[in-house]
Amino acid sequence: IGCKESGVIKLVYNNRFGNNLFQYALARILNMELGFRVNFENPEHPGCAELRELNIVPTEVPSRSIVTKYSDTSLNNVPNKTVRGRFSKRELCNLIQTCQPMTVNYDMTYARDYNFYRPYKKFIRCHWFNFPSFNASNSDTVQILGPPQENDVVVHVRLGDIEFTPVKHAKHRPASFAYYETVLRGIEFSRVFLIVEPNSVNHSLVSQLVETFNATVVSNRERLVDFWYMMQAKKVVMSPSSFSWWAAFLSEAIEIHYPLIGSYHHRFSKELRLLVNDESRYVYHDIKANNFFLKFSQLRMNRKVW
Repeated sequence: IGCKESGVIKLVYNNRFGNNLFQYALARILNMELGFRVNFENPEHPGCAELRELNIVPTEVPSRSIVTKYSDTSLNNVPNKTVRGRFSKRELCNLIQTCQPMTVNYDMTYARDYNFYRPYKKFIRCHWFNFPSFNASNSDTVQILGPPQENDVVVHVRLGDIEFTPVKHAKHRPASFAYYETVLRGIEFSRVFLIVEPNSVNHSLVSQLVETFNATVVSNRERLVDFWYMMQAKKVVMSPSSFSWWAAFLSEAIEIHYPLIGSYHHRFSKELRLLVNDESRYVYHDIKANNFFLKFSQLRMNRKVW
């Protein structure tokens, strides 16, 4: 750590599970670089409670600085930095380089930019998260269906809130049947597992995929079983979803199919910059341009966005 000062990062979780993982990961980066301890400010939030109760993240992230003995009152007069909304890599670097006692209020920021996380991949994958494993003894789903095998493909179908809310977000919408069909017809597999939220199992898109590819639906109230199925797969077909992004990124898959659609399209979104540009296992599919099976080097980049 370059900074030897005392301080605290006040992390306020908001939104759903996938976004909570982005929030926690960025807090850990700040903890590593600044040395400040992390306070979880809203432990009652469903995401925070789930992450901590299942020991996916520790109950506390202590200071890494040599200055460890201080009280909250000793920080009353130090500068406050609020991290809110869109947070750029330049702002992150400036915050790290400031190196002074401070309170970092980290609220309503998802920091969905792969450039933040790329230098810390080893820590993210090996140290900062501890996802549970499941087998026939502790999961009815795994007992019935078994885990994904070497040549199975696990497909995430995100519908849920973006499908059923009264007003759909123009940039955040589900991938179409055409995307899933094109990808699945272009790869080899033995079985198809569909990861679907319980309130979406009867959706027409799910029914089409089941009928066309004899797919098996995996749908749990316990979302970590769904997450585990994706992490165990050797072939993953993502949906435009932060849950999907994290499960694929943390997986040992050798083949990950990434839909370029809505806010997940690199040329049309300033909100997300999540293309994984240093791993050959990612395959990109530009749905709007009807251009499928692309490597990162084949993508047409918009420099203002990327």
